[in-house]
Amino acid sequence: MSAVAEPTEPAEPAAVAAVAAVAKPRVIAMTDGEVDDKSSMIRFLMYSSDFDVAGIVQTNSRYQVDGHSDEKWVEAQIDQYAKVLPNLRVHKSGYPDAEDLRDVLRVGNENSDDLWVAPPDMATKDTPGEKLIISTLLDDDPRPVHVQAWGGVNTLASALWRLKTYHSAADFTRATAKLRAYAIWYQDGGGGWIEDNIRQAHIYEANQWHRIWDYQSLTGPNPDTVKDYMTEAWLNSNVKDDHGPLGAMYPQSYVSEGDSPSFLHQVDNGLYSHEDYTLGGWGGRGTQDDPVGKPNHLTDTDLKDDDDANKMFWRWIPAAQNDFAARMDWSVASTYKAANHQPNAAVVGSLRQVVAPGQAVKLDATPSTDPDGNTLSFRWWQYHDADSATARVTVNNATSRDNANFVVPDEPGRQIHMIVEVRDNGAPSLTSYQRIVFTIQGEPERLVSKHSGKVLDVQNPNTSDGAKVGQWTWNGKAWQQWEVRDSGGGYVNLVSRHSGKCLDVLGASQANGADIVQWACNGATNQQWQVIPVDGGVQLRARHSGKCADVYEWSTADGATIKQWTCHGGNNQRWQRESV
Repeated sequence: MSAVAEPTEPAEPAAVAAVAAVAKPRVIAMTDGEVDDKSSMIRFLMYSSDFDVAGIVQTNSRYQVDGHSDEKWVEAQIDQYAKVLPNLRVHKSGYPDAEDLRDVLRVGNENSDDLWVAPPDMATKDTPGEKLIISTLLDDDPRPVHVQAWGGVNTLASALWRLKTYHSAADFTRATAKLRAYAIWYQDGGGGWIEDNIRQAHIYEANQWHRIWDYQSLTGPNPDTVKDYMTEAWLNSNVKDDHGPLGAMYPQSYVSEGDSPSFLHQVDNGLYSHEDYTLGGWGGRGTQDDPVGKPNHLTDTDLKDDDDANKMFWRWIPAAQNDFAARMDWSVASTYKAANHQPNAAVVGSLRQVVAPGQAVKLDATPSTDPDGNTLSFRWWQYHDADSATARVTVNNATSRDNANFVVPDEPGRQIHMIVEVRDNGAPSLTSYQRIVFTIQGEPERLVSKHSGKVLDVQNPNTSDGAKVGQWTWNGKAWQQWEVRDSGGGYVNLVSRHSGKCLDVLGASQANGADIVQWACNGATNQQWQVIPVDGGVQLRARHSGKCADVYEWSTADGATIKQWTCHGGNNQRWQRESV
């Protein structure tokens, strides 16, 4: 990257706190205590400023059939974390007290006899770990809960079974709507059971980290330039030697952390990939493998970045490792100026923009700064494999801070993901990002009910948030015309040509009979729709609830409202897409 920015004055630690005040992801880590888990836990603790740790649950797996909670290894690591905590807080706010971590440490199911047993028949149920998962999913905090399965998933499966069996339907729906599970393989029967029996649950079954982050990190397909960051020499120099008591506990002789990808999406690096695992980031990238039957199951088995099945993981390793090295420096640096810190990547304009085919788009990262006064360099690139455009756009002046640009391809309704990497020249060199998602304007369509022959219509046509959507005889007006825009992950927004607002399930309700309205587009899942081909048209299935847009009570009258309802395949839930 050749374009550089002049150094800025170093920021004081107080400036860091303003960044940390942004709402953080919530996580529960489930670990089977394998040796690589112990290595991953050190990294996890060093990044605990970036997410709220709602729980650490000790489990077992097919590889660690009895678990390791009796060794008290997590407690031992937290003890050493407490010793470096004062220094860590000099460099970034948000690190939890050691006692807070101890307070959410639990034991889940470590019974080897239950590894391949369905939840109703498990011998060990209602464990402290299971209870913590249930209470977290049912609490009043509306944020998603990222449950990371470093080992088995049985404890989570049992929690979901108990929620479905012994709690109200409303509580079960609320709990599953909050869940975001990330499984490092399915290491027992729990993951498959959830996938088949709790289809409301969002679960990412990750596979392509194998041989990249785990025991084959030095012998697998990582490029040599990546392997340099996984060697014994790198580990000793940056983590184990002279980097404090927590780093000294690292139990392996080279970097082998098969479980770390599960929480790398939650690292505060500017990619915001924790919001949607299909976006791609330090923790890889998933996609639906059965969009109709299992719309909430993601995997990476058939994905590639630049025709490489593992690149979605290894492409980020140099930046992630340098970042980890800087964190380890923090643990022994008692002053802010004694270590390096991530640059603050920022762009001009919104991170989500609507553009027209043929439009020339300027890319500008002028607001980016560096807290240490380091020189910054820039690189803009299209994450083509993560977006939906078929074209690979040419980014002109790709290393310019404020003069990169590209021309929007003629692909109405599709998205282009543009990433800027902002790198400093400190030691180690650190990288932050911003991702701009450009949605290309599409041609208007009308959506015709197979049941009544009437079209989707903004009622009493106005531009207000909350205006109800119903059906009406086609009259060609703009409030009966909709633009279908890709919103990522296999979902779309339906945007009213009249108001520019999105089709929205009011209040993100999960209930049958919830009104469907128009609302200012905001990227929320209650505005994202899965268009599912069915005989005679398509179903419109809401992402947040899995329910369908439905002509209420099978009415054929003008003005009948559209509500969400459990999908049943009836003609009052079937729509024909027709060009206007």
